[in-house]
Amino acid sequence: MRYLKVSIPGLDRELTYSTDDESVIEGFCVEVPLGKRQVFGWVTGISEEEPSFKTKDIISSYLAFNSELKELFCWIADYYGGDLSSVIDTALPRQVESRISFNIQITGLGRDIFESEDEHKKFSSKYRAQYKVLTEIMRLGGTATREQLLTISTNLNNSINALEEKLLIEKKETKFFLQQKIKEVGFQKEKPTKLTDQQQSAFDFYHQKILNNKFETSLLFGITGSGKTEVYIRLIEEVINQNGAALVIVPEIALTPQLYDYFSSRLKTEIAILHSQISDGEKWYYWNAILKGEIKVAIGARSAVFAPLNNLRLIIVDEEHESSYKQSDNFRYNARDIAIVRAKLANCLAILGSATPSLETLHNVANKKYSIAEITERATGVLPPEIEIINLNEIKTKDLPSPNISPILAERIEETLAKKEQLIILHNKRGFSSYLQCNSCSEVLNCPSCSVTLTYHRNQKKLVCHLCNYTALAPSYCANCRDPKFTAVEGDETEIGKLEYRGSGTEKIVDEISLLFPNARIARLDRDTANKKNAYRKILGQMHEREADILIGTQMIAKGHDIPGVTLVGVIDADIGLHMPDFRSSERVLQLLTQVSGRAGRSSERGRVIIQTRQPFHPAILALKENKFKSFARFELDHRKPLFYPPWSHLMRIIVSSLSENEALTYAEKVSKIIDNQITHNLSNLTNRPVVTLLGPSPCPIEKISNRYRFHTIIKSTSPKFNSTIARELRFWEKNSKLPKDLRIAIDIDCYEMM
Repeated sequence: MRYLKVSIPGLDRELTYSTDDESVIEGFCVEVPLGKRQVFGWVTGISEEEPSFKTKDIISSYLAFNSELKELFCWIADYYGGDLSSVIDTALPRQVESRISFNIQITGLGRDIFESEDEHKKFSSKYRAQYKVLTEIMRLGGTATREQLLTISTNLNNSINALEEKLLIEKKETKFFLQQKIKEVGFQKEKPTKLTDQQQSAFDFYHQKILNNKFETSLLFGITGSGKTEVYIRLIEEVINQNGAALVIVPEIALTPQLYDYFSSRLKTEIAILHSQISDGEKWYYWNAILKGEIKVAIGARSAVFAPLNNLRLIIVDEEHESSYKQSDNFRYNARDIAIVRAKLANCLAILGSATPSLETLHNVANKKYSIAEITERATGVLPPEIEIINLNEIKTKDLPSPNISPILAERIEETLAKKEQLIILHNKRGFSSYLQCNSCSEVLNCPSCSVTLTYHRNQKKLVCHLCNYTALAPSYCANCRDPKFTAVEGDETEIGKLEYRGSGTEKIVDEISLLFPNARIARLDRDTANKKNAYRKILGQMHEREADILIGTQMIAKGHDIPGVTLVGVIDADIGLHMPDFRSSERVLQLLTQVSGRAGRSSERGRVIIQTRQPFHPAILALKENKFKSFARFELDHRKPLFYPPWSHLMRIIVSSLSENEALTYAEKVSKIIDNQITHNLSNLTNRPVVTLLGPSPCPIEKISNRYRFHTIIKSTSPKFNSTIARELRFWEKNSKLPKDLRIAIDIDCYEMM
């Protein structure tokens, strides 16, 4: 009899079960009794303790994860102050049972029909539909699947059943996992190129570290177009040659198709793709293949950090500065940070790649915690793009070719199209109009459930809230000023209460560009156009295949895309996000602008970038124009130090929300007081006391989302472990207190989102 520790979803502790099944080991998903129910859980270890439940009825299901992942899960639960079961439940894909299909095989009697001329003639004339099916099976070598026969019969099931009754065929059951083959849409097949001196230097630097087989975190600081991906792929080839495994994580799902094509054209091995837009069947197929060691290279977005690769030798986090690596709801982990911990547990190399590294990463480099390799030249030898800043304050409205396009940008677009080259236009707002506003009382249409304006989407003819997804038909008149049922009479020029479009989104920019350049072929990429599976691939494929001249989109178009024909990048409004109530706002805007600028001139001709702004002398805009990212980073680090912001501290944010504003505020104050007491108590027990600051509670910048009022408390600490301790104690208090059912408490360690 063996005792097993089992972690069950929803429980904050492991239970111990007994079994005499020797096949059940750590990492197995099992069914176990809990009260009167059968529930599933995961075996997390062998126990020497007396079991909580004595039973032999543990049903082993499948191996879900390996021992290395178990260590990682335990670290995550401890650091983020969560339950082990919640961590495992977040990391593992949903199990998908194998589908049942049939192989249809011709029997000896069936073959006899084709050997006897009389039987052949008689059967073909009497049973025409069945004969067609039988003939097709013979043509396919005597065995076929149902799918292979679909095109030759309109009533296939009846024909198969009839042939089976006559003993002319037999069906053999087969099981398979669903895996939809990824379709190629013309992304370029890369051929190995000779490395530049700087690329070769970076490759040699990291190759030696891989051979050393020791844990290390390193920043690959390479400008846009410097060929970081080529260095990655050479290193992965070396890892594969050593029978090791490699993991590549990217910030956006939109980047995976291009990387997949690039890697699959160069690596002679199957590659797993892991992100939220593949089906459950595909995820489960890849997860099992990786776990069994059949696949040794995985590429994916945030959740790919949990891929159960064996003999892991290299982890690459591309565009490591991206905030999208941070999960913003439920279990709020940071995939970049977890990747580094995973590399430590696997004793392997972690490379953080970026042209605009996060200030936290640069701080770790300065403190010798991370090593660094730099690439300061483009792989093609072409100079970085020429950047031109357009001060919108100096342009009169009447001189604009269209509301959002400056004369210089319009001129540059015309020149680019005339030369049969391509361009990218960035506008980091979705929809047609940012909001609708009454021309009489100036009332703006807000979301009824959130404290934000509704965005007008003309294609859908709807108003949409981008926080809670509330939608409504767009009215023509303000309900406060005029009866919504009012119909304008001819000759009525007052138009009192008319709702007018204010601001603009990507839809509006497409409209304006279409009017200015009616012959241009335009593609649009944002959350609205890329909401279907493989939509990213189709839209980007239009640019790669030269089926589109202009790509207009949000930040999704800014990162990592390598489209050789693009020589011009235009930014409609560089100020978007610049003045958000978030200490990282300037850093994020500079990173975004630098990344999108890097899409221009990646082939043989130097690119151009047109930046439209009303803040031409902002430090982030000046740093972009003068190519002084490092100077900006030093400025920001010096600015944050006296304010005790990261990287000089570790932040934890506690958000209390409720449908009742009074209830949310009351419990936010109570939670803040409890935290204050916990800080005082824990500090008194420490010899080396960290510096800790408590702020709040105060209303969140976005006070209401989905009808829930929100208040937050922020902790700044020099010790991440101290924050983890506070988080665990707060979760313990939450679970052991009789709180209102409507109340929610979210704990965000190392928070990135301050809204």
